Amino acid sequence: MTDKPKVVVSGWYGASNIGDELLLGAVAAWVADAGGELTIISLNPEHTAQVYGAATVDFHNLGEIAAALSDCDLFMMGGGGIFQDHHPFHISALYDATALDIAQYARPFYLARQFGVKTLILAHGVGPLASHDAQEIVRDVFTLADFVSVRDEHSKELLRRIGVTRELLVAADPGWFAAGEVISAGQDRQVAIRAPGDRKKLALIIREWHADRDWEDKLVAALNSHLPTGWSCVWFAFQNALDESRAGSDRSFLEQLSTGLDARIESEIVDYVAVADAVHAMNGCDAVLSMRLHGSILSLALGKPCAFLEYDDKMTQAHNMAHVPEDLRLNLKCPLSAYELIIAKLGNLEAGWRIDAKVLQELQNSALAHQAMLVGALEQVRDNGETRRRWSSQNLDWMSVWLQDLIWQKRAIQRVSTRAHELLRYRDMQIQEKELQLSESDLRFQELQQQNVKLDHAHELLKYRDMQIQEKELQLAESDLRFQELQQQNAELDKEVQANKQQAVEFERLHQEQLQRNAVLAAVPLQTQETYDLDHELSQIKQQFLTLKATTVSLQQELDARTTQLQTVESVKQNTGMIMSGSMRNLTRKFQRATYLLQNGGPRALLSALKRRRQLLLAQQMPLPAIAPSDSMIQVDLDRAIFEGAAKLRAEEVVIFASRAFESLGEHHRAAQLARAALSAGHRVIYVTKDQKDVLSGLAPQRPAGLLQMTLSDLSVTKLFSLLSEHSVLLNFLLDPAVLPYLQYAQSRGLKSYLDTSACLTDPRVVSTPLFEMLASKISAFCVNSTKAAGYLGAFNNVPVLCVATAASHTYFDIYQNYQIPQQYQGDCGVKAIIFAAGEEASVDWLYVERIAGLNPQVTFYLLGLFNRSEKLPGNVVVLPKECLNIANAIIAHSDFLLSPFLKSAVGNAGIPQGVYAGAFLNKPVISSQAIDIPQLNNFLHLPDAEALGDLNERFPVVLKNDLFVSENSWLARLEALVPALPRNDVSVVILIHNNAGIIARCLETLLIHCGPYVKEVIVVDNASSDGGAEIVEQQFRGVKLVRNPENGCSSGRNLGVTHSSGKYIAFFDSDQWFTGASGFAEALSILETRANVGVIGWNAGWFDATRTDLGGMIADYCPNRAMNPAAIRDGYRSDIGFLGTSGFFMRRSVFDAIEGFDTYYDPTCFEDTDLCFQIRALGMEVSFRDLSGIRHQPHQTTGADSGSDKYKMLFLRNSTYFKEKWKHQPEFFVDYSV
Repeated sequence: MTDKPKVVVSGWYGASNIGDELLLGAVAAWVADAGGELTIISLNPEHTAQVYGAATVDFHNLGEIAAALSDCDLFMMGGGGIFQDHHPFHISALYDATALDIAQYARPFYLARQFGVKTLILAHGVGPLASHDAQEIVRDVFTLADFVSVRDEHSKELLRRIGVTRELLVAADPGWFAAGEVISAGQDRQVAIRAPGDRKKLALIIREWHADRDWEDKLVAALNSHLPTGWSCVWFAFQNALDESRAGSDRSFLEQLSTGLDARIESEIVDYVAVADAVHAMNGCDAVLSMRLHGSILSLALGKPCAFLEYDDKMTQAHNMAHVPEDLRLNLKCPLSAYELIIAKLGNLEAGWRIDAKVLQELQNSALAHQAMLVGALEQVRDNGETRRRWSSQNLDWMSVWLQDLIWQKRAIQRVSTRAHELLRYRDMQIQEKELQLSESDLRFQELQQQNVKLDHAHELLKYRDMQIQEKELQLAESDLRFQELQQQNAELDKEVQANKQQAVEFERLHQEQLQRNAVLAAVPLQTQETYDLDHELSQIKQQFLTLKATTVSLQQELDARTTQLQTVESVKQNTGMIMSGSMRNLTRKFQRATYLLQNGGPRALLSALKRRRQLLLAQQMPLPAIAPSDSMIQVDLDRAIFEGAAKLRAEEVVIFASRAFESLGEHHRAAQLARAALSAGHRVIYVTKDQKDVLSGLAPQRPAGLLQMTLSDLSVTKLFSLLSEHSVLLNFLLDPAVLPYLQYAQSRGLKSYLDTSACLTDPRVVSTPLFEMLASKISAFCVNSTKAAGYLGAFNNVPVLCVATAASHTYFDIYQNYQIPQQYQGDCGVKAIIFAAGEEASVDWLYVERIAGLNPQVTFYLLGLFNRSEKLPGNVVVLPKECLNIANAIIAHSDFLLSPFLKSAVGNAGIPQGVYAGAFLNKPVISSQAIDIPQLNNFLHLPDAEALGDLNERFPVVLKNDLFVSENSWLARLEALVPALPRNDVSVVILIHNNAGIIARCLETLLIHCGPYVKEVIVVDNASSDGGAEIVEQQFRGVKLVRNPENGCSSGRNLGVTHSSGKYIAFFDSDQWFTGASGFAEALSILETRANVGVIGWNAGWFDATRTDLGGMIADYCPNRAMNPAAIRDGYRSDIGFLGTSGFFMRRSVFDAIEGFDTYYDPTCFEDTDLCFQIRALGMEVSFRDLSGIRHQPHQTTGADSGSDKYKMLFLRNSTYFKEKWKHQPEFFVDYSV
């Protein structure tokens, strides 16, 4: 052999990553200094060869690598953190040349050993290694290598734990040495001198990291709030791929982060390829925040004020070795306040710590130990030169070389093809842009023509108006003449009146004289009579005085007797004062309402309102409309009638194989709740149970439309799937071999199917049974209700796991409903607590219940569920009858708090109890014996040990809303996770705000969480707000279009929003609405797409009461089942309505363009939505209503209108008069309510 041993080095080289290139520079220098000849395995061989002047081979061409290894003396795996399983790391990838896997780094190592080449693993950081495959490969490689060094003690300890027992050299990362060399070499480069007024620069060396994703938002928020004025951000793309088909780049991620910065903060992204250029740019910054290991090393070596984001152990180990203070190190999971503190320190240059020069020198010296190992390895291969093996053709696997060549050729062809397709797509995009511009020009021309027509029409209207004005002026002149004539007649009448007055005065004088004469004649006899009358009157007065005196004494005695009673009553009065006050207010409002109805419709209107109020109270207690069987129906006909009794608005039928009867537990179980959610969302549901006893009788009074109940004993594969489409979804709760044929058929047919393990995994041993394994082999995914349950399914790696936690129904546990006080509470004026445990009775911690009941005798604890407990309970614990499960919402609504006393093991395996959700949905304080970690849950108290509760107002001084919790945890949202929507993005959503800063974030956040697949754009129109609501939209929702309207007008604002929209459909919502799911979008679009006669479909309907004169009437919120009568359920909607409100209002854009839009005369509000509905009716289209799923509404917030103010009444009167006059020729549009 020659004196120049040949070295082949492999690593993440040519990516180009500044950290790895820093290490490669050091390795190349060390090999050259030792007299070696270097060949580099690179992702970009041409670029690497140009930079380092060394031979290179392609990282993905195993044939080239084998050729280089067949004629080398030492194979070296360069420094870095290569062996970790943050990324895929599988043994199978060793045999798959096309797999993108960490195992591909081990292939050259094993090739080198096959050729008998010495191997060196230099300065590696190892871990994490969580998977079995990763540990096996790493243990084998590090055991077989001839020389090994690692860069920290943590890597050494990890290798020991997985079974590597050999000697391991531990020394500092070579980057410490390389950083000093690069900085010294660049000292001649001058840093640009900045003027005194120039901005300071904060270097941000940030990488993408998918764990703990909210760290990105916290970082951007901290920069926005705490980076001082006069600072700018310089984002360093440490990985800047020269060819992104081979390695990714940081740039796109950094661009995403930089767009979140406030406009006041200037920022730039730098993506240098050369290490020296990147170091020079860092040296020009005033402070550094680093999230990359070698970014930290370079920053410390430069002596910059630094802080650090630590995302894994390799960062932590390096910072420990550098003795970095804890207050400059930030874990990604830290709260926002910690991020803000770090940014404030850097911005105020308070991060005064610098690495000690002695520590830096020690680290640089320590790093040279890796160089010494490399030199020693080269000396050893030199010493063994005479016995060096010779290459033999037996070492060449011709089949492998041929396959590698084919693979490489295929990849080269794919790259060329991809580039060609990109050019073609670019050309097509240019053509589409030109066509779009042409179509926009045509559209603009048509709009101008339409505007000209409208202008001509307006001109004609002005002429007509001028003619009317002339007529009015003529009438006014005639009136003036008539007025003058009347004035003359009045003057003559005044003269006559004066004469009559003079005559009257004379007659009065004569009358008085006559009276005086008569009085003189009668004076004498009257004196005697008067004396007698006065004596008699005096006697009567004396008698009355004596009587009154006696009465006074009696009353004083009675007063004294009642004084004590009044003092007792006073304390009761103080306790009931608030109730009486509220009752008086309610009574006052009712009197005011009755007076208003009498003024605007008379007794008929008042009687009509009372009748409808009674209907509302009944409606709140009524179940959903059901199909009533007739005597002539057979069971098959009835089942078919019920199944088809609800419109099929969704393509996906939902089949549920349930372990419980649908109506059991008052429907408070997963299968029934998911079925109810599916029915409300427009799906048809087939509910299959094992036994006939689990099915409602054919003559049962209540059977929900759209639900077909069947049993396995009466079912066959052919019968079931003849009712289904290819979009169907199967959800199985049964661990029964009878279900296997159905799952097998679904799998063969390509239908999606789930195995819900929420009940069976309470005993984890069930996963090892043969039946469970057979069921698992035939499903699309597991469905679990807790992350702990998901851990039991680790043996089924090939089957996805979907976590669908317990939830509650937002329409059943509805905070906006008024529930009647249950009769079970009659006579109980004390504190009431509910333990809601339907189906969870066995998990109740009874010792906890007994202790807390004993410590709180003033509280009555009501048990709601199917409790069959023989042991005696404390006297203040009441077991409610099972029938109360049917009114669980009213029971909880009129309680004071909800108690969740469950065993720890039960909460871990079965997930969070449903009572917690029910209580939170109704904004009740929730007290739990177990800690619960669930986002957005307010009013929650963890009491691990029972104790006296005292005053609940002190425990919960403020009861916060749980709207975001409700939004994320409804059964509708859970259903949509199982049956996700396909993206279509063709709806433009228009929302108005006017001083709604307190609620617009809730609206937009829940809309974007749930409804993204349907939404093309969200347009928020700010109607002259002064509370900062527009700024909230701009800062927190950057993907939302904000349009400013200079006035507060519903009509002008919505028209403005439509002009900025581009979707096929328009949906209007109010800012006081929010969302628990996206199914309402699917339902509305289904109706518009399949019913061409429907011009608009909306969520909020109203009618005109024919007995009233003010255009008032019934609205959907006050109707039974929100106005969804059996006909509406059958058809999917109803068109016998008066009008729709624009709170959940869907229409085609083409329909909006065909009418005049919102009439701005109605601004700021009142009747603009009703008028738009009438315009659509005038086109001959139907205005239709459906109770669309997933829409919530907190009313009367959008315009700030107060229906009780005089100003609002005047506005209502003005607009109603205009509306009636405008549409008086279409009396058929004014539809009254019918059930």
